[in-house]
Amino acid sequence: MKCSGMVTRTGALAIAVLFAAGSAGLGRPKPAKLEVEKVTAIDLIQVGGGSSFCPNGNAVQFKVVATLEGGNKLSTPSRGESIEGKLEFGAFEWGVDIGVVNAAGLLQLPGDPFAVVDRTVKVTARVAGKPEIASELELTPRFDCGGVAAFSGAPGESGRDGEAGRMGRNGQSGNSSTNATDGEDGSNGQDGSDGRDGGPGPNVEVSLGLVETKMHGQLVLVRVTPLGASAPAAYWVIDPEGEPFLVAATGGSGGSGGRGGSGGNGGFGGSNNIQDAGDGGHGGDGGDGGRGANGADGGDGGTIVVRFDKKHPELRGIVRYSTAGGAGGSSGGGGYAGTAGPGGSSASGTRGNAGRTGVGGSGGQSGGRDGRDGPPAKFKADKANQMFAGEIANGVSVID
Repeated sequence: MKCSGMVTRTGALAIAVLFAAGSAGLGRPKPAKLEVEKVTAIDLIQVGGGSSFCPNGNAVQFKVVATLEGGNKLSTPSRGESIEGKLEFGAFEWGVDIGVVNAAGLLQLPGDPFAVVDRTVKVTARVAGKPEIASELELTPRFDCGGVAAFSGAPGESGRDGEAGRMGRNGQSGNSSTNATDGEDGSNGQDGSDGRDGGPGPNVEVSLGLVETKMHGQLVLVRVTPLGASAPAAYWVIDPEGEPFLVAATGGSGGSGGRGGSGGNGGFGGSNNIQDAGDGGHGGDGGDGGRGANGADGGDGGTIVVRFDKKHPELRGIVRYSTAGGAGGSSGGGGYAGTAGPGGSSASGTRGNAGRTGVGGSGGQSGGRDGRDGPPAKFKADKANQMFAGEIANGVSVID
Protein backbone atom coordinates (compact mmCIF):
# COMPACT_ATOMS: atom_id res chain seq x y z
CA MET A 1 0.00 0.00 0.00
CA LYS A 2 1.41 3.36 -1.05
CA CYS A 3 1.36 6.07 1.61
CA SER A 4 0.75 9.65 0.67
CA GLY A 5 2.88 12.40 2.26
CA MET A 6 -0.21 14.59 2.62
CA VAL A 7 -1.80 15.03 6.05
CA THR A 8 -5.41 16.16 6.03
CA ARG A 9 -6.63 18.96 8.28
CA THR A 10 -8.62 16.45 10.33
CA GLY A 11 -5.58 14.19 10.66
CA ALA A 12 -3.34 17.07 11.68
CA LEU A 13 -5.85 18.06 14.36
CA ALA A 14 -5.96 14.49 15.69
CA ILE A 15 -2.16 14.34 15.83
CA ALA A 16 -2.04 17.68 17.65
CA VAL A 17 -4.56 16.46 20.22
CA LEU A 18 -2.63 13.24 20.81
CA PHE A 19 0.65 15.13 21.08
CA ALA A 20 -0.83 17.59 23.57
CA ALA A 21 -2.23 14.75 25.65
CA GLY A 22 1.12 12.96 25.62
CA SER A 23 3.00 16.15 26.49
CA ALA A 24 0.67 16.82 29.42
CA GLY A 25 1.45 13.36 30.79
CA LEU A 26 5.21 13.86 30.54
CA GLY A 27 5.28 16.20 33.53
CA ARG A 28 3.16 13.98 35.78
CA PRO A 29 4.72 10.70 36.88
CA LYS A 30 2.10 7.98 36.89
CA PRO A 31 2.07 5.51 39.78
CA ALA A 32 1.39 1.83 39.23
CA LYS A 33 -2.10 0.59 40.04
CA LEU A 34 -2.24 -2.32 42.45
CA GLU A 35 -4.65 -5.01 41.31
CA VAL A 36 -5.67 -6.15 44.77
CA GLU A 37 -7.16 -9.48 43.68
CA LYS A 38 -3.83 -10.53 42.14
CA VAL A 39 -1.66 -9.87 45.22
CA THR A 40 -0.34 -13.09 46.77
CA ALA A 41 2.11 -11.69 49.35
CA ILE A 42 3.81 -8.48 50.50
CA ASP A 43 7.14 -7.86 52.22
CA LEU A 44 7.66 -4.86 54.53
CA ILE A 45 11.29 -3.76 54.81
CA GLN A 46 13.22 -0.78 56.13
CA VAL A 47 14.90 1.15 53.32
CA GLY A 48 18.60 0.44 53.76
CA GLY A 49 17.87 -2.91 55.39
CA GLY A 50 18.30 -4.10 58.93
CA SER A 51 15.98 -4.27 61.91
CA SER A 52 17.40 -1.41 64.01
CA PHE A 53 17.11 2.35 63.69
CA CYS A 54 18.51 5.54 65.20
CA PRO A 55 15.92 7.78 66.87
CA ASN A 56 18.49 10.62 66.74
CA GLY A 57 19.13 10.16 63.00
CA ASN A 58 17.22 10.36 59.75
CA ALA A 59 13.61 9.29 59.70
CA VAL A 60 13.00 5.62 59.05
CA GLN A 61 11.45 4.94 55.66
CA PHE A 62 9.61 1.76 54.76
CA LYS A 63 9.27 -0.05 51.48
CA VAL A 64 6.59 -2.53 50.57
CA VAL A 65 7.22 -5.12 47.85
CA ALA A 66 4.05 -6.77 46.54
CA THR A 67 4.20 -10.13 44.76
CA LEU A 68 1.49 -10.75 42.17
CA GLU A 69 0.14 -13.88 40.54
CA GLY A 70 2.72 -15.11 38.05
CA GLY A 71 5.63 -13.81 40.14
CA ASN A 72 5.68 -10.16 39.03
CA LYS A 73 6.62 -7.66 41.75
CA LEU A 74 5.73 -4.04 42.39
CA SER A 75 7.11 -1.81 45.16
CA THR A 76 6.69 1.59 46.76
CA PRO A 77 9.43 4.17 46.01
CA SER A 78 12.41 4.86 48.22
CA ARG A 79 13.08 8.44 49.30
CA GLY A 80 14.04 10.53 46.26
CA GLU A 81 12.68 8.02 43.73
CA SER A 82 9.96 8.96 41.30
CA ILE A 83 6.49 7.49 41.80
CA GLU A 84 6.53 6.55 38.11
CA GLY A 85 5.67 2.85 37.91
CA LYS A 86 5.76 2.53 41.71
CA LEU A 87 3.01 1.79 44.19
CA GLU A 88 1.59 4.55 46.34
CA PHE A 89 1.85 4.10 50.10
CA GLY A 90 -1.89 4.66 50.26
CA ALA A 91 -2.35 1.25 48.64
CA PHE A 92 -1.66 -0.20 52.10
CA GLU A 93 -3.15 0.16 55.56
CA TRP A 94 -0.57 0.88 58.25
CA GLY A 95 -0.45 -0.10 61.88
CA VAL A 96 2.25 0.96 64.35
CA ASP A 97 2.33 0.58 68.13
CA ILE A 98 4.04 3.95 68.62
CA GLY A 99 4.07 6.95 66.32
CA VAL A 100 2.58 7.03 62.81
CA VAL A 101 3.60 6.15 59.26
CA ASN A 102 2.94 9.15 57.02
CA ALA A 103 1.94 9.35 53.36
CA ALA A 104 5.59 9.16 52.27
CA GLY A 105 6.20 5.91 54.16
CA LEU A 106 8.21 7.62 56.91
CA LEU A 107 7.97 6.61 60.55
CA GLN A 108 7.23 9.64 62.70
CA LEU A 109 7.91 9.10 66.41
CA PRO A 110 6.99 11.26 69.40
CA GLY A 111 9.53 13.96 70.27
CA ASP A 112 10.13 12.33 73.67
CA PRO A 113 13.23 10.08 73.34
CA PHE A 114 12.19 8.05 76.37
CA ALA A 115 9.17 6.79 74.43
CA VAL A 116 11.38 4.28 72.59
CA VAL A 117 14.31 3.72 74.96
CA ASP A 118 13.20 0.41 76.47
CA ARG A 119 10.98 -1.00 73.75
CA THR A 120 10.84 -2.09 70.15
CA VAL A 121 8.63 -0.56 67.47
CA LYS A 122 6.30 -2.92 65.63
CA VAL A 123 4.98 -1.87 62.22
CA THR A 124 2.39 -3.70 60.11
CA ALA A 125 1.37 -3.10 56.49
CA ARG A 126 -1.81 -4.63 55.00
CA VAL A 127 -3.14 -4.55 51.47
CA ALA A 128 -6.04 -2.10 51.39
CA GLY A 129 -9.07 -4.13 50.36
CA LYS A 130 -7.37 -7.45 51.12
CA PRO A 131 -6.26 -7.16 54.78
CA GLU A 132 -5.42 -10.85 55.11
CA ILE A 133 -2.30 -10.13 53.02
CA ALA A 134 0.03 -8.45 55.51
CA SER A 135 3.65 -8.12 56.59
CA GLU A 136 5.15 -7.13 59.93
CA LEU A 137 8.49 -5.60 60.91
CA GLU A 138 9.90 -5.11 64.40
CA LEU A 139 12.58 -2.46 64.86
CA THR A 140 14.99 -2.01 67.78
CA PRO A 141 16.26 1.50 68.58
CA ARG A 142 19.99 2.18 68.87
CA PHE A 143 21.63 5.25 70.37
CA ASP A 144 25.22 5.08 69.11
CA CYS A 145 24.63 7.04 65.88
CA GLY A 146 25.60 10.46 67.20
CA GLY A 147 23.59 13.48 66.12
CA VAL A 148 23.33 17.26 66.19
CA ALA A 149 21.39 19.66 68.37
CA ALA A 150 21.68 22.82 66.26
CA PHE A 151 20.52 26.29 67.30
CA SER A 152 21.28 29.38 65.25
CA GLY A 153 20.69 33.09 65.06
CA ALA A 154 18.20 34.35 62.49
CA PRO A 155 19.60 34.52 58.96
CA GLY A 156 19.82 37.96 57.41
CA GLU A 157 17.45 38.78 54.59
CA SER A 158 18.90 38.89 51.10
CA GLY A 159 18.93 42.27 49.38
CA ARG A 160 16.34 43.06 46.76
CA ASP A 161 17.35 42.60 43.12
CA GLY A 162 17.21 45.77 41.05
CA GLU A 163 14.37 46.07 38.57
CA ALA A 164 15.24 45.59 34.92
CA GLY A 165 15.26 48.66 32.70
CA ARG A 166 12.42 49.20 30.26
CA MET A 167 13.04 48.18 26.68
CA GLY A 168 13.15 51.10 24.24
CA ARG A 169 10.19 51.40 21.89
CA ASN A 170 10.80 50.61 18.24
CA GLY A 171 10.94 53.43 15.71
CA GLN A 172 8.05 53.97 13.34
CA SER A 173 8.29 52.93 9.71
CA GLY A 174 8.61 55.62 7.08
CA ASN A 175 6.96 56.04 3.71
CA SER A 176 7.29 58.36 0.68
CA SER A 177 6.30 61.40 2.70
CA THR A 178 7.42 60.50 6.24
CA ASN A 179 10.92 59.59 7.42
CA ALA A 180 11.45 56.49 9.53
CA THR A 181 12.11 57.35 13.18
CA ASP A 182 14.89 56.17 15.47
CA GLY A 183 14.40 53.47 18.03
CA GLU A 184 14.20 54.61 21.65
CA ASP A 185 17.03 54.00 24.08
CA GLY A 186 16.51 51.30 26.67
CA SER A 187 16.47 52.54 30.26
CA ASN A 188 19.07 51.60 32.84
CA GLY A 189 18.56 48.75 35.28
CA GLN A 190 18.21 49.70 38.93
CA ASP A 191 20.81 48.94 41.56
CA GLY A 192 20.34 46.00 43.93
CA SER A 193 20.03 46.63 47.65
CA ASP A 194 22.38 45.40 50.37
CA GLY A 195 21.68 42.28 52.38
CA ARG A 196 20.97 42.42 56.09
CA ASP A 197 23.20 41.15 58.87
CA GLY A 198 22.61 37.75 60.40
CA GLY A 199 21.40 37.60 63.99
CA PRO A 200 23.66 36.59 66.88
CA GLY A 201 23.71 32.99 67.99
CA PRO A 202 21.55 32.05 70.98
CA ASN A 203 22.68 31.44 74.54
CA VAL A 204 22.23 27.74 75.25
CA GLU A 205 22.37 25.66 78.40
CA VAL A 206 23.27 21.97 78.17
CA SER A 207 22.64 19.55 81.05
CA LEU A 208 24.32 16.13 81.08
CA GLY A 209 23.50 13.14 83.24
CA LEU A 210 23.28 9.37 83.13
CA VAL A 211 20.12 7.30 82.82
CA GLU A 212 19.67 3.59 83.46
CA THR A 213 17.87 1.58 80.77
CA LYS A 214 16.86 -2.08 80.64
CA MET A 215 17.77 -2.74 77.00
CA HIS A 216 20.86 -0.53 76.55
CA GLY A 217 22.47 -0.14 79.96
CA GLN A 218 23.67 3.33 80.94
CA LEU A 219 23.05 6.11 78.41
CA VAL A 220 23.79 9.84 78.51
CA LEU A 221 20.83 12.17 78.89
CA VAL A 222 21.33 15.45 77.02
CA ARG A 223 18.94 18.34 77.72
CA VAL A 224 19.43 21.48 75.63
CA THR A 225 17.63 24.69 76.58
CA PRO A 226 17.81 27.94 74.54
CA LEU A 227 17.94 30.64 77.22
CA GLY A 228 15.68 33.66 76.90
CA ALA A 229 13.67 32.03 74.13
CA SER A 230 10.16 30.68 74.03
CA ALA A 231 11.38 27.34 72.64
CA PRO A 232 11.09 24.47 75.14
CA ALA A 233 13.97 22.28 76.20
CA ALA A 234 14.88 19.46 73.81
CA TYR A 235 16.13 16.02 74.85
CA TRP A 236 18.43 13.40 73.37
CA VAL A 237 19.65 10.08 74.72
CA ILE A 238 23.05 8.94 73.42
CA ASP A 239 25.44 6.04 73.83
CA PRO A 240 28.69 7.35 75.36
CA GLU A 241 30.67 4.85 73.25
CA GLY A 242 28.95 5.84 70.01
CA GLU A 243 29.49 8.46 67.33
CA PRO A 244 30.04 12.10 68.41
CA PHE A 245 27.09 14.28 69.38
CA LEU A 246 27.35 18.01 68.61
CA VAL A 247 25.58 20.95 70.25
CA ALA A 248 25.81 24.14 68.19
CA ALA A 249 24.87 27.74 68.99
CA THR A 250 25.96 29.50 65.82
CA GLY A 251 25.44 32.96 64.37
CA GLY A 252 22.95 33.50 61.58
CA SER A 253 24.28 33.80 58.05
CA GLY A 254 24.42 37.25 56.45
CA GLY A 255 22.05 38.06 53.62
CA SER A 256 23.35 38.17 50.06
CA GLY A 257 23.42 41.45 48.18
CA GLY A 258 20.78 41.95 45.53
CA ARG A 259 21.71 41.63 41.88
CA GLY A 260 21.62 44.70 39.67
CA GLY A 261 18.76 44.91 37.21
CA SER A 262 19.47 44.32 33.53
CA GLY A 263 19.51 47.29 31.21
CA GLY A 264 16.63 47.55 28.77
CA ASN A 265 17.32 46.65 25.14
CA GLY A 266 17.43 49.46 22.62
CA GLY A 267 14.47 49.79 20.29
CA PHE A 268 14.69 48.84 16.61
CA GLY A 269 15.14 51.66 14.15
CA GLY A 270 12.12 52.19 11.94
CA SER A 271 12.35 50.81 8.38
CA ASN A 272 11.59 52.63 5.16
CA ASN A 273 11.01 50.09 2.41
CA ILE A 274 9.38 52.46 -0.10
CA GLN A 275 11.40 52.97 -3.26
CA ASP A 276 13.02 56.44 -3.60
CA ALA A 277 12.05 57.26 -0.02
CA GLY A 278 14.22 58.11 3.03
CA ASP A 279 16.74 56.30 5.16
CA GLY A 280 16.06 53.76 7.88
CA GLY A 281 15.95 54.97 11.48
CA HIS A 282 18.82 54.44 13.88
CA GLY A 283 18.57 51.78 16.57
CA GLY A 284 18.29 52.83 20.18
CA ASP A 285 21.08 52.38 22.73
CA GLY A 286 20.87 49.58 25.23
CA GLY A 287 20.51 50.62 28.86
CA ASP A 288 23.27 50.09 31.40
CA GLY A 289 22.99 47.30 33.94
CA GLY A 290 22.42 48.22 37.58
CA ARG A 291 25.10 47.77 40.22
CA GLY A 292 25.11 44.72 42.42
CA ALA A 293 24.85 45.28 46.17
CA ASN A 294 27.03 44.26 49.09
CA GLY A 295 26.61 41.14 51.14
CA ALA A 296 25.89 41.50 54.86
CA ASP A 297 27.89 40.29 57.85
CA GLY A 298 27.19 37.01 59.56
CA GLY A 299 26.04 37.08 63.16
CA ASP A 300 28.41 36.36 66.03
CA GLY A 301 28.35 32.94 67.60
CA GLY A 302 26.37 32.36 70.79
CA THR A 303 27.33 30.95 74.16
CA ILE A 304 27.06 27.46 75.64
CA VAL A 305 27.05 26.66 79.36
CA VAL A 306 27.35 22.97 80.20
CA ARG A 307 26.14 21.59 83.51
CA PHE A 308 27.25 18.03 84.22
CA ASP A 309 26.78 15.49 86.98
CA LYS A 310 29.63 16.16 89.42
CA LYS A 311 29.84 12.42 90.21
CA HIS A 312 30.66 11.72 86.56
CA PRO A 313 33.19 14.30 85.33
CA GLU A 314 33.84 12.14 82.26
CA LEU A 315 30.59 13.54 80.86
CA ARG A 316 32.47 16.77 80.02
CA GLY A 317 34.09 15.03 77.05
CA ILE A 318 31.05 13.14 75.73
CA VAL A 319 29.55 15.99 73.71
CA ARG A 320 31.22 18.38 71.25
CA TYR A 321 30.33 22.05 71.01
CA SER A 322 30.38 24.83 68.41
CA THR A 323 29.79 28.56 68.78
CA ALA A 324 30.93 29.48 65.27
CA GLY A 325 30.01 32.81 63.73
CA GLY A 326 27.61 32.88 60.81
CA ALA A 327 28.89 32.99 57.25
CA GLY A 328 28.95 36.38 55.53
CA GLY A 329 26.58 36.96 52.65
CA SER A 330 27.88 37.05 49.09
CA SER A 331 27.84 40.23 47.03
CA GLY A 332 25.28 40.65 44.27
CA GLY A 333 26.30 40.46 40.62
CA GLY A 334 25.99 43.41 38.29
CA GLY A 335 23.04 43.68 35.93
CA TYR A 336 23.48 42.63 32.33
CA ALA A 337 23.89 45.33 29.68
CA GLY A 338 20.97 46.04 27.39
CA THR A 339 21.57 45.06 23.77
CA ALA A 340 21.81 47.62 21.00
CA GLY A 341 18.79 48.15 18.80
CA PRO A 342 19.50 47.35 15.13
CA GLY A 343 19.16 50.09 12.55
CA GLY A 344 16.12 50.11 10.32
CA SER A 345 16.34 48.95 6.71
CA SER A 346 15.73 51.14 3.67
CA ALA A 347 14.71 50.16 0.14
CA SER A 348 16.78 52.84 -1.61
CA GLY A 349 18.32 54.96 1.15
CA THR A 350 20.83 54.23 3.88
CA ARG A 351 20.25 51.63 6.55
CA GLY A 352 20.08 53.16 10.01
CA ASN A 353 23.00 52.74 12.38
CA ALA A 354 22.76 50.24 15.21
CA GLY A 355 22.59 51.69 18.69
CA ARG A 356 25.26 51.32 21.36
CA THR A 357 25.26 48.30 23.64
CA GLY A 358 24.81 49.29 27.25
CA VAL A 359 27.47 48.87 29.92
CA GLY A 360 27.15 45.94 32.30
CA GLY A 361 26.68 46.84 35.92
CA SER A 362 29.49 46.33 38.40
CA GLY A 363 29.20 43.65 41.04
CA GLY A 364 28.80 44.47 44.70
CA GLN A 365 31.95 45.94 46.24
CA SER A 366 32.24 43.36 48.98
CA GLY A 367 30.80 40.25 50.49
CA GLY A 368 29.83 40.26 54.12
CA ARG A 369 32.29 39.31 56.84
CA ASP A 370 31.90 36.06 58.75
CA GLY A 371 30.60 36.58 62.24
CA ARG A 372 32.99 36.24 65.17
CA ASP A 373 33.05 32.93 66.97
CA GLY A 374 31.46 32.88 70.38
CA PRO A 375 33.46 31.94 73.49
CA PRO A 376 34.32 28.29 74.22
CA ALA A 377 31.77 26.30 76.18
CA LYS A 378 31.85 26.83 79.94
CA PHE A 379 31.45 23.86 82.29
CA LYS A 380 29.80 23.71 85.69
CA ALA A 381 29.61 20.67 87.97
CA ASP A 382 26.21 20.11 89.56
CA LYS A 383 24.12 17.52 91.35
CA ALA A 384 22.11 15.28 89.04
CA ASN A 385 19.04 15.25 91.29
CA GLN A 386 18.93 19.05 91.18
CA MET A 387 19.57 19.42 87.44
CA PHE A 388 16.94 16.84 86.53
CA ALA A 389 14.47 17.22 89.41
CA GLY A 390 11.52 17.65 87.05
CA GLU A 391 12.51 14.68 84.88
CA ILE A 392 12.98 12.44 87.94
CA ALA A 393 9.53 13.47 89.19
CA ASN A 394 8.13 12.35 85.82
CA GLY A 395 9.66 8.89 86.16
CA VAL A 396 12.95 9.25 84.22
CA SER A 397 15.57 6.95 85.77
CA VAL A 398 18.36 9.52 86.20
CA ILE A 399 21.33 8.07 88.08
CA ASP A 400 22.04 10.17 91.16
